Amino acid sequence: MLCVQECEDPYNEPVTSPSQYKVSLSELLQQNQLPLPQYELVSTKGPPHKREFTVKCTINGPNALEQFGYGSTKKLAESDAASKMLSHLYNEQQVSH
Repeated sequence: MLCVQECEDPYNEPVTSPSQYKVSLSELLQQNQLPLPQYELVSTKGPPHKREFTVKCTINGPNALEQFGYGSTKKLAESDAASKMLSHLYNEQQVSH
């Protein structure tokens, strides 16, 4: 179980940039001495003027976790995946805030 007692819940503050979720996730993992997330482009669909990217966010380790994100840019898809991973860590794993 992750210890996040000193880490603020990223959902308490408005998101000011797409990379905020990625930063929050990395900080949480570093605080708990876990591997940093890996982002992998899984697919690109649609015409050049209207692309949809799918990115996989993976946290390696004994209990590896994966979440997928979607967006109109790679950056937004990575942010979506990081947001979903944070949500999973806080809700599904029932870690304390």
